[in-house]
Amino acid sequence: MTYRLDHGAIGNGRTIALIAPTSAIEWLCLPRFDSPSIFAALLDQRIGGHFQILARGRVIQGRTSYITNTNVLRTEFVDEDARWEVIDFAPRVSEAHGRFATPLEIVRIVRPLAGTPRITIDFDPRPDYARSAGRTLVTQHGVEVLDAGAPLHLYTNVPGDHVVNRTEIALRGPIHFMLAYGHRAAAPTETEIDHLLGETIRGWRLWVKTCALPSFAPEHVLRSALCLKLHAFVDTGAIIAACTTSIPEAIGTPRTWDYRYCWLRDAAFVVEALRRLSHLNEGEKFISFLRDVAESGPLQPLYGIAGERDLTEHVLEHLSGFGNT
Repeated sequence: MTYRLDHGAIGNGRTIALIAPTSAIEWLCLPRFDSPSIFAALLDQRIGGHFQILARGRVIQGRTSYITNTNVLRTEFVDEDARWEVIDFAPRVSEAHGRFATPLEIVRIVRPLAGTPRITIDFDPRPDYARSAGRTLVTQHGVEVLDAGAPLHLYTNVPGDHVVNRTEIALRGPIHFMLAYGHRAAAPTETEIDHLLGETIRGWRLWVKTCALPSFAPEHVLRSALCLKLHAFVDTGAIIAACTTSIPEAIGTPRTWDYRYCWLRDAAFVVEALRRLSHLNEGEKFISFLRDVAESGPLQPLYGIAGERDLTEHVLEHLSGFGNT
């Protein structure tokens, strides 16, 4: 059996979600890169949890691409004479003095493109690496996830009971979802969702505009740079090796490590790669992180993303693992 890692990645420097071509969010940790997962189907398809859009109750494959020069993901689906798209992003909105607002939110927009798609919302959160059942409660503005350790709300313009009961929906206009961690002043309106999308696209393109790209394979270099940028933690400047844990080095081996830490050597490689593209800000923030950890004691090969020195390994024996490894 082939186990594929063909996911798209969205993020804003505080969280990263991995999304399969089926539209399933199969990996998401909140409120930090290294927090316990909300969705972990990547590590256990049966109990891990996911959030996907079904076509008449069925899982189908879509065609995935990024909106040009951004980390905004677009997946297009076709089912008989119906066609629709799912746009996924983590808001990253420009503020004063070169700063960006990066709320702990994941936004999904579902838009009909042709015909009348009939879809079902399959929202199955399983907090704490699926050690929690992920009970849900219908609210005025969507669905609240209980047992998440903090407020976790799925805001949507779809009736919450349609989500919980997986009621089939005739998609005649755009619908949206915002999974928000922590307290939010108010439910997002459709206008706000559109504004967040536009500002996030603009913010990524401003970052891309300052990239000094090589003449050889510039599109691939740019996509790699955008991916590297996602792994820089905005709160401290730490750069993680990967957003995942427990993906085996080879199927069937016990080498299933957690890479959501900052290895100083690997982070230095990322800083140098971005410097060669004329991006210095990530390096400056990493130097600040390095200065902080150096002041706390002798240097060690890796740290937690907030500079934690004592890193304890835990085994999640209740999960089957990627590829049952």
